[in-house]
Amino acid sequence: MDKKKIIKICLIVLALILVLALVYMIRNYIIAKNIIEKNVAKALQSESIHTKTIIKEGDNVREIFDNYKKDDKELTINVMHSEGNDIETTIATYVHGTNKNTYYDNKSGKFVQQETVESVPEITEEQLYADLENENNLTTFLSSAFTTFKVVEYNGKDCYLIEKSNLPIFKDFENGNDKNEIYVDKESGLIIKVVNDDITTEYEYEFDNVNDDIFVEPDINQYESYM
Repeated sequence: MDKKKIIKICLIVLALILVLALVYMIRNYIIAKNIIEKNVAKALQSESIHTKTIIKEGDNVREIFDNYKKDDKELTINVMHSEGNDIETTIATYVHGTNKNTYYDNKSGKFVQQETVESVPEITEEQLYADLENENNLTTFLSSAFTTFKVVEYNGKDCYLIEKSNLPIFKDFENGNDKNEIYVDKESGLIIKVVNDDITTEYEYEFDNVNDDIFVEPDINQYESYM
């Protein structure tokens, strides 16, 4: 075979590789943009949100967070467990406008901390995109190009499994551990599980179903002042 034919074959192979690479990068970009769009839509269109976060170390539950948001009210309940899965401490933080009350309940007793905080301005669509996306579409494209989106099944749901990514939407879930896995529900675009070595974090979501009764605070007279 002469040199010209060899060069021609090499160029064809190279062109095919480049086309396949471009198709792969475009596919990843579309997936990343779709995940971002769905997260922004959920945040903007939902009147109320409840997120449950369960942190496990091996088979043991270490902490559970329940976060409720509606209008200018927010409640976070943090339940910390001992190694035997017994409840050690419960911390409930209520925010209503500029008033923030935190209730502590553990073996030492029941305590409350009262604070005044700045009111949180309503988040805008631009801010959401700034948090979840890179500076522009080009950098989003380049970041997603080097992200591996594997399609797997988890808890009966079709998910994307991400093991390495520079996309900002995943930046808070990757910490450079030997084992790092992020599961994203394909249908909702929401992160439902993160694995970092032997720590597993699971996420559950509920939208437009938070009752105002959840924001009723306990009787403050039953708590000592926390100093």
